[in-house]
Amino acid sequence: MKYRNNFSLLLFICTILCAFVSFPAACLCLFSSIFCSPFFQKLFKRTLKKWVTHALPAVFFILAAFCIIFQEQQTKESQDVPDIFTENIQSETVISESAENVETQSKQGFYIAYFDVGQGDSALIVCDGHAMLVDAGLNDQGSLLKNYLKQCGIKQLDYLVLTHFDADHIGAADVIIDNYSIDTLIMPDAEKDTETYRDVIAAMKYAALQPTYPAVGDKYTLGSASFRIVAPNSYDYGDNANNYSVGFIITYGNTRFFFAGDAEKEAEDDMMANGLPLNADVYKVSHHGSSTCSGSSFLDAINPSYAVISCGKNNSYGHPHEEVIKELESRDITIFRTDKQGTVYASSDGENITFSTDSIAGADYTGTYSLNPEAIKNYTFPSLPTKKVKDYMETMASEDTYNKISDIISGCMNSLLE
Repeated sequence: MKYRNNFSLLLFICTILCAFVSFPAACLCLFSSIFCSPFFQKLFKRTLKKWVTHALPAVFFILAAFCIIFQEQQTKESQDVPDIFTENIQSETVISESAENVETQSKQGFYIAYFDVGQGDSALIVCDGHAMLVDAGLNDQGSLLKNYLKQCGIKQLDYLVLTHFDADHIGAADVIIDNYSIDTLIMPDAEKDTETYRDVIAAMKYAALQPTYPAVGDKYTLGSASFRIVAPNSYDYGDNANNYSVGFIITYGNTRFFFAGDAEKEAEDDMMANGLPLNADVYKVSHHGSSTCSGSSFLDAINPSYAVISCGKNNSYGHPHEEVIKELESRDITIFRTDKQGTVYASSDGENITFSTDSIAGADYTGTYSLNPEAIKNYTFPSLPTKKVKDYMETMASEDTYNKISDIISGCMNSLLE
């Protein structure tokens, strides 16, 4: 009995100490100390088996330890984010591993985050507090995208652009539609007989969100930036969904950024024939760098200085294809890849473009450059998780479990206090 009293007292002291680290852990320790007390042991003795009365405190104590470990890991990750402005400037095209969190929708300026979503596509464009999401990755990346947007300070979207209906571009679009207020949803006037497409249409109906089918030449505004539609130029591409991709060029000051979904060479030829200028400083490489896209004459028409390729590390398609890489390198185009550098950011002051990356997706990239504060004086980049996509999604899953445990414990405590 004396042993139980002492052990119960020790656990109660642990409860007080845990309160400074983790509320759920403190609650679990409190439960453990209560069940270890002689009063409860005697109370349960006749109704529960002896091993149960001894096991309950141990289970609660183990869960408390788990909560503390998880809390410490989260704290460590948040402390590991470096202050980019303390590093030395290394290059005109600047790259860093991360940056400080900001409420982007209250900031002036322009940036694009080409999100690392594995073998898929999703990019966030922000200008003067107005936001546009271009595509939404794969079906299982809803939580990941929501977290990305949360860390970028995004609470609503002026535009959601679904370039075409392949699952690696619209997979998590239903999650975005369910969780964000969207002013305009731009998509091609086409259909696709897939469950993913039907999920998106169902989410649109539930949100009473009508699609906008853009026409070539249409112009839209995003803060002080604007974008013009350059594709699709035809709806006579047969079963090739890629060629129906919405293509556009967004302009901020004298800087231009090109997006064309997965448009292949037939659609590229139609873009070059429509009479609109296609030149851009940054080219979001079509179809993850597939050799079915980015033809030589098309690259000549765009004449970019930078190219961003969104693809998954060691993907089964072999993206980006060597032919495309050679075409880009032969033109001295600086290449950024999400499979090697994680999320890629491009900021513009209207004249100059500055790049930053998370450098989280592979060991091949070893850059140690820092951001140039003068190039982004109107705002700072948001920081994103310094983990691979799969690792981070596992962390998100653990966080969901942690939150559920916290809710259960809080409910139990409220019941006891009532």
